[in-house]
Amino acid sequence: YYNENSTKCKKDNLYGYNTYAEQELGKVRVAEVQYFNQAEWNLDTGGTDIKFDFDGDGQNDTVYTCGQSSGNPCPAPYNGKALMFNLTNDGVVYVPLINDNGSQAYLASGTAGAFNFTHLKILNYGFMFGNRTSASGADKINSSDSGVFKMYLNYIKLDDDLDKDKQDDYLYINHTSIFFKLSSLTNPIIIPFNTPLTSGAVIDVDENINSSTEVYGRVVVKGTTTHADTIDEGMQFTIIPKDTHKGFFSVIYLGNITNQNLRRGILEGGDRIKVCFESGDDIDEGTFMILTVLPKDNLERRLNLDIPDIIKEKTYKLYP
Repeated sequence: YYNENSTKCKKDNLYGYNTYAEQELGKVRVAEVQYFNQAEWNLDTGGTDIKFDFDGDGQNDTVYTCGQSSGNPCPAPYNGKALMFNLTNDGVVYVPLINDNGSQAYLASGTAGAFNFTHLKILNYGFMFGNRTSASGADKINSSDSGVFKMYLNYIKLDDDLDKDKQDDYLYINHTSIFFKLSSLTNPIIIPFNTPLTSGAVIDVDENINSSTEVYGRVVVKGTTTHADTIDEGMQFTIIPKDTHKGFFSVIYLGNITNQNLRRGILEGGDRIKVCFESGDDIDEGTFMILTVLPKDNLERRLNLDIPDIIKEKTYKLYP
């Protein structure tokens, strides 16, 4: 695979650098919970079970709405306009309800309790999505409200850029499905589990990761869960990119020593380039490699590499 527009050899947050190797995820926890249709969050319930573990200590955490009155249960300035998370290991965390436009949202009744946020961070634990047009009452969020409210753990960043757009791709799961959020797609690719994630569930998934027009890879999940809402560490959860073992290279333009302008796709006299190469398979001791460059004159230039003696330099005249 050739990355035409790369400006770096290694992957970072801005540039995809694809190893195209299988990725084993290990333990993965349910990362999406929708609260409408659940019990209301108010001061009489003793908090609502979040159904997953934000702080990673193996115990589910709870959340409260901050009532209008200070101290019930949140101190000022959080009263009436925040959620209070009680994390079993990390303690209490307050999250003000801030709309996408930067305005403050309130836990008020009716349209005064409307809110709209698409990625409201819960510190470094996760985030919330909420779009409520009217609240059924003050100090609560429940199934009688008009709107949608969801919570998520942070997404898992994949090692490889599955859609080859030089942006990171992500994965998360809920109780019934796997969600692939590829940066080039508006909607996630959803792959259902064969059975919901309850304790003792036998999971058997082996499916293509594909949109309506393209296949990006394959996902395999196999094993038996020992906890609800969790793919256990000992289970198989493997992401297999489409171009596994095909390798990768990119060409980085370094400039022209005669100050000529770049002509895309054409090497001019004085052009300097850097070629970044990664093998599709492991390079072990005893491996013999040949890198072949075919310039405009159609005469091959070769660089032979004997592993472990891999540091070599060779100068070729490529043009004309």
